[in-house]
Amino acid sequence: MRRSLLLQIKIFIIKHLAIVARIIERVFKVNLRERFGGIVGSQDYRNANGVMRRILIKAVGELVYEYAKKVKVPALIVYGSNDTVTPPYMGEEFSTLIKDSKFVVLPGFNHYNILTDARFQVQNLIAEWLSM
Repeated sequence: MRRSLLLQIKIFIIKHLAIVARIIERVFKVNLRERFGGIVGSQDYRNANGVMRRILIKAVGELVYEYAKKVKVPALIVYGSNDTVTPPYMGEEFSTLIKDSKFVVLPGFNHYNILTDARFQVQNLIAEWLSM
């Protein structure tokens, strides 16, 4: 995801605070990251624990654009206009990489409610896509 300069600075600071936290944890035998780790990161990150959090970190950091270029089947890509976790521009980029794809943005929905509050719109889009 494209990151603003402010976000890059925040990430830099948090990463370096994590290094300091590890040192403090070893010296004082406390678990600072588990205690205070929930105040930073996305909602998914805060809700994940242990191995799930490590998997999430790896998955988010993985560059998947190369995989998108290898998709050889038609694809429907649906995004919410208010998605700040994986913004619509990312879906649009996937759409340009996947040869036979259709990109749709549903206004007013975000990363978390597109499959709940917009389920009927998504269902109709999928049915329409499959009938083509």
